[in-house]
Amino acid sequence: EKKWIFRQALRGWVPDDILDRPKQGFTVPIGDWFRNDLRDLARDVLLDPGTLDRGYFKPSAVRSMLDRHSAGDGAQTNPLWALFMFELWHREFIDSSPSPAMLANAA
Repeated sequence: EKKWIFRQALRGWVPDDILDRPKQGFTVPIGDWFRNDLRDLARDVLLDPGTLDRGYFKPSAVRSMLDRHSAGDGAQTNPLWALFMFELWHREFIDSSPSPAMLANAA
C-alpha cells in the first residue's frame, strides 16, 4: 500500500475515516478562472500581437472563443486553456534565450 508510513504517522491526529478512504479526484476551476481572475491575462496573452504574428492561431477564432467563454460557453474552457498554456510554454522555452548555466550543461 502506498503512503503506509505517512498514514501511520498521522494516526491519532487525523480521523481514521479520512486516512482509510480511497483517493478522491478533484476538478480545477479553469472555467471560473478564465471568466474572473485570469480573464484579462488570458486575453492579453492570446490576443497579443506577438502571439498572433506567430501564425499558429487564427485571430478571429481566438477572439470568438474568448467571447463565447465569457458569455458562459463552457465548451471553450479546455481549448482556451490549451492555447494559453501553449503560448506561455512557447514564450518560456522557444522565445527566451538559454541561460549561461543551460548552455554550460549542454556542452
